[in-house]
Amino acid sequence: MPIIPSAILRVSRPLQSRLHSCCVKSRSKINEHIVSKKRVKMAQILEEQVESSDSNSDCEPPTVYHYYSHAQELQIPAKFPRYNWVLLSRYDTLELALDNIRKEDTWDEDHTYDWEDDKMYFKCTQGNCPCKRYVLVEYETTLVSMYRTETQHDHKNRKVSEDFDKRVLKEIKKCLKMDMLEPSVIVSALSEMENIVTPSEDEVVDYISYINKKKIKRQCFDPEDLRMFLIRYSRIPDDNHEPFVIDYELNPLGLPLFFRMVLSTKYLLNFAASANIIHASAHYRLTWQGFPVVVVGTSDRDKQFHPICLFVTSNEYETKEDYKLIFGCLRQKIPYYFRKRFNPKFLVNDASDSIQRAFQETFTSGKIRICWGFARKVIKSHAKLVVDKPTQKEMFADLEMLHTITRKGAFNAGMYFFMKKYQEYTDFIDYLNEEWILKNRNWYLGAVPGTPPTNSTFNQYIRELRAKKVINDDQNLVNFLLTSSKLVNEWSTRYSRDKNFVFVTETTIDLALWANSFCWSRHPKELVMVRQNDRYLYYQVPVGDRNSCKRFTYPPTNLKEFKNQYMSNWHVVMPVIKSHWQYGKCNCPKFFKNYMCPHVVGMALRLKFATVPAKAKALAYKERPQRMKAYMLKLRDAVESD
Repeated sequence: MPIIPSAILRVSRPLQSRLHSCCVKSRSKINEHIVSKKRVKMAQILEEQVESSDSNSDCEPPTVYHYYSHAQELQIPAKFPRYNWVLLSRYDTLELALDNIRKEDTWDEDHTYDWEDDKMYFKCTQGNCPCKRYVLVEYETTLVSMYRTETQHDHKNRKVSEDFDKRVLKEIKKCLKMDMLEPSVIVSALSEMENIVTPSEDEVVDYISYINKKKIKRQCFDPEDLRMFLIRYSRIPDDNHEPFVIDYELNPLGLPLFFRMVLSTKYLLNFAASANIIHASAHYRLTWQGFPVVVVGTSDRDKQFHPICLFVTSNEYETKEDYKLIFGCLRQKIPYYFRKRFNPKFLVNDASDSIQRAFQETFTSGKIRICWGFARKVIKSHAKLVVDKPTQKEMFADLEMLHTITRKGAFNAGMYFFMKKYQEYTDFIDYLNEEWILKNRNWYLGAVPGTPPTNSTFNQYIRELRAKKVINDDQNLVNFLLTSSKLVNEWSTRYSRDKNFVFVTETTIDLALWANSFCWSRHPKELVMVRQNDRYLYYQVPVGDRNSCKRFTYPPTNLKEFKNQYMSNWHVVMPVIKSHWQYGKCNCPKFFKNYMCPHVVGMALRLKFATVPAKAKALAYKERPQRMKAYMLKLRDAVESD
């Protein structure tokens, strides 16, 4: 047997591994002696090719033929097509070769040839393009060679999307939006349509993979782009409405990816200095990568939400340090830019432990309001698991009643009777006591007066942004930040563009409230003055359509008696000065929700502190003629009886 040069063995290594796997699978059919004889013969042919190429060194690099193309001669099934490979370049290390391939951004790793231990194959990203490359690791010389096929790129009519009719593509996209992800289901749905050519399942699979590949390629981002964005937007602009990064943290090494940043404008920061109420909540479906996005804002006396800044972090879930960065930079930058103090008094959130601790550590005197919408949703979901279904409706009604309590002592008494009534459901009572009494207690109306009970205006604002497709989860991080910078600019310029969009410091009394208050004031209700001093008048008014206040001589013994006694009378406080009647107070739920109620306005009308507008009076007679007629009859009867 002739000696085979090492160079020939190195080039023919794919053949050796291929032959070895075939011999293992079919030893009974292939004679090892014949295979070795064939291998030596082919090695001699290759040696002659190498010698002839050495003599013509000035010519182009020799063409290397893969030995698996002679599979018929070796009785090996030809699984792969034959390619003519040409030496492209050589590299010192494998990393240099792979970096060169990645820079071109037109190659994907081809896993069809996984049986090659010392080669890495790459295919063109454009559909079924025949152009390919492979990287060969030469272990003896420690060099890396890169080969390419003789065929050039051919992208004509290679896109999968062009193989279908436009109507077929449109119908497939509709199926994907309806969560019909199985190709067989899509094909069956297309077959039921008229005047349409039904594609095969393989064609549908190819098209879905083509869409996903384009989507993923569009949604990936380079950390270097993020670093350049932060550097570019960190400069303090001269324009008050131009967005900029107030503060940020970034991993200088790039990997692992870590960042957090706060985006706002000078105008919004100046506006935030007068904010007493802060709303903050995180959203996870605003970017394709799922990074938490926190929108921080405030609300006015008309419950209108006003955004202040936008925060993005790379953490899977927002932490206390993330919120401390938000509150800390606002507390430091606002006095630095405008010489104003930023010290909000209240925080409205969804029972997040991280944001509560960050707010209390930054603003020691601040109070926290728990969003009732979030608390109600969580409590109900837990109750449905452990409470009998016939009891759930009554229990939820009692919880709503407890939420409307406006005094701390009354809430403690009502919660005691509630737990006593449903004491048989020990699991639910223990959960309610631990999570929503001891830990997150401030979900009833009277817990933090002067704050909205829910984050509804804030959540509604986020839903409007999604509905208008201002922000969506199809964007990568860098594109989302660019879109967010435009959004922050719109937040800032809206106050100058829309004259009706202002921060209201006093509650607006609309025509509907005037009309309801006028109807209430004309009702012959008993007004009991409890006491008075130099500044305020204290009244007690009946609840509902009753004319007189109820008086109880015994304390409640159960939840039903507690509800009847607590919901029987309301207490109204009116200033002595007539022009200050808007600063009156009431302990009814409407006042704590809307900062104003018909009792305060109606008392002002009864005491002749204010006059009802003519439009509101006309609206009251027009919208409620039957009720106004009944009120007038009762008023006449009361006057005649006197």
